[in-house]
Amino acid sequence: MSLRAALRAWRRVVGRDHVVTEGVALDEASTATYPTGARVCAIVRPASVAEVQACVRVAQSCRVAIYPISRGCNWGYGSRVPSRDATLLDLRRMNRIVAFDPVLAYVTVEPGVTVKQLAALLRRRGASLRISLTGSSPDASLIGNAVERGLGNGIDFDRFANVCELEAVLPDGSLLNTGWAGFAGARAAHTFPGALGPSLSGLFAQSSFGVVTRMTMWLWPASFYREIVRFGVDDPRRLAGLLDRLRGLMLERSIRGCVTFASDLRVLARHIQYPWDLAPRPPIPAAVRAALRSQGGLSRWNGSIVIETATREIARLERRVIRDRIAPAVDRFTVTRNVGHELFDPTNLRSVYWRKRSPPPELLDPDRDRCGVLWHNAVVPLHGAEVVRAIAIAERTLERHALEPMLSIALCWPRAALVTALLLFDRAAPGDDRRGLACARELGARWATHGWLPYRVGIHGMPITARRTDDRAAVLTRLGAALDPAGILAPGRYALSAART
Repeated sequence: MSLRAALRAWRRVVGRDHVVTEGVALDEASTATYPTGARVCAIVRPASVAEVQACVRVAQSCRVAIYPISRGCNWGYGSRVPSRDATLLDLRRMNRIVAFDPVLAYVTVEPGVTVKQLAALLRRRGASLRISLTGSSPDASLIGNAVERGLGNGIDFDRFANVCELEAVLPDGSLLNTGWAGFAGARAAHTFPGALGPSLSGLFAQSSFGVVTRMTMWLWPASFYREIVRFGVDDPRRLAGLLDRLRGLMLERSIRGCVTFASDLRVLARHIQYPWDLAPRPPIPAAVRAALRSQGGLSRWNGSIVIETATREIARLERRVIRDRIAPAVDRFTVTRNVGHELFDPTNLRSVYWRKRSPPPELLDPDRDRCGVLWHNAVVPLHGAEVVRAIAIAERTLERHALEPMLSIALCWPRAALVTALLLFDRAAPGDDRRGLACARELGARWATHGWLPYRVGIHGMPITARRTDDRAAVLTRLGAALDPAGILAPGRYALSAART
């Protein structure tokens, strides 16, 4: 069978207007924030679960690869581009908020529902509920971010951990609910995770085992009182000791959420662009960096903790415990009291325009504007000295490729740190694409030699080639063969190479 036959069948399913084969649209969908090799062959936009099922069955019948996306805002990890040549199954038309319960604090959404849509619903209903802050676009999909295991901040930082149940269309077109929603009359479908038997939701996180068409996500009450503690370290040699002190606070649960650190340049990029007038040839010189850091009142490393409590008095006590414990290891300690809770940060996405020579437009689109963006992360055991070693390797690697060390550390768990490098360049500048990809490959390889592996990768990191000592790849291959023997659904996505050591 052929793509041509599939296109005819898809037009009958979703309508001619929702099957896109025009060259400009396909070129745009094949564009990411770094060079990619896969091609978007067509775009199909179903509007319902039934249409998704029919589209998947057409793909199976015609042996045509399809690649589902929610909103396509996976910037820095591949945007809308498939891991291999495929037709995009674009789910943005499925944008209904199916259910909302302000008392039991949950929402059930389709893939096209955005963070901005949820925020508008909560405002309209006067519901004092929230999810963790997202650093991506307000137009990003709730489902897309959750199944990629995206992380926020604060107490409810782990998006996928707050997923109660999923509905997914399998590669043969059949429908599966991972929780009680698949049981007739089940009253706890949205309030109890899982159902009888093995937990199945995890099969659809970072996988190609199904097309997620609905998700119930738990929300959390906005705290009565909220403040942000900020602190800084001027001498990087003191960072390891501070991390160890914070680990102790997290293990004893004196800190009940994420601790986030950002390098001075990572903070600056949210507010300014590269200072071409002061440093015509990147990377930014140390003296210019120091001057900008001083002007912004920043430290080399800038940390923050969100304290969320029922009363101001409880927050004061928690803050005192934190301050007393970390004071010997920090150079700055400030508090912003009684702050509100937003669902997205408008400054974070602006940072990807760091290397562009013109100001960011009002409507931000890193793909269209040829921003160079690559995310690379590693999970490191929370020993201060080990985290600092990972940071040092990242700094040297980025500087060797003439990129600024835009680095962050997230302490979301008391036993592990997530170290993240944001590689920013200008795709319009000759040689920058090659430099960005080469830097990402080298950094990943250097971190892997120490056993520091990523929790999330972009399509540039697929297939995943980390050395293994078990049969994980073979097991996943058998699961894939059982569910999708023709391999039509998102081929190559989060695939593991079969090699063992």
